[in-house]
Amino acid sequence: MGGTRIACAAAKRHQTRLRRGGLMRRRSGDETPSCLNAIMEAMDSLLKRITIDPSICHGKPCIRGLRYPVETLLELLSSGMTEEQILADYPDLEHEDLLAVFAFATQLARTRRLQPVAP
Repeated sequence: MGGTRIACAAAKRHQTRLRRGGLMRRRSGDETPSCLNAIMEAMDSLLKRITIDPSICHGKPCIRGLRYPVETLLELLSSGMTEEQILADYPDLEHEDLLAVFAFATQLARTRRLQPVAP
């Protein structure tokens, strides 16, 4: 869905930055290096773990429909809890679920260029 498009655009921006910095030379016929394809696929598979269902937690993004809102897990992480502590306290969660929380937060934190509006 939208996550795929955002991840692909992010990979293309990353690729452009690398080219401008002289760290990557464009190869004819190869638009996206395999490492970026792997990153995009990993992000997509992680973001599939995030579900939004109006009947679960009032439609807040949750982990695999388990009633663990992304917001709550981010609060736990920002309060200083380690991944091990969270996984011990919430046995339904997996390591990949916490990676999905980070991937989702990354998508939300991305800003797009805004065009100024004339008065």
